[in-house]
Amino acid sequence: MADIKGLISQLQESENKFIITDSSTTAERLRAKIIQRKKSEDECLKLKQEIMDFFATNPSAEEKEILWAYTESLWMECSAIEIKRQVAPVQQK
Repeated sequence: MADIKGLISQLQESENKFIITDSSTTAERLRAKIIQRKKSEDECLKLKQEIMDFFATNPSAEEKEILWAYTESLWMECSAIEIKRQVAPVQQK
């Protein structure tokens, strides 16, 4: 029973980690946007640019760490969108 209570506690802590509040940092807000399930292609590309702009501001190591684990999947998704957009006009000819 203690194991279940511990697991429930860990799940609650994990969920709270991703709640956005007024005091959330820019990195936390961007991370929340990344893990949002439904994004249009344009929203994905815009978010990638937002993150690149954020990294250009030289954020703290802590803020960079918040995003590193999540950007890879977004970058792969954006690459697929960009390739699709390059190939689609060629296929229509």
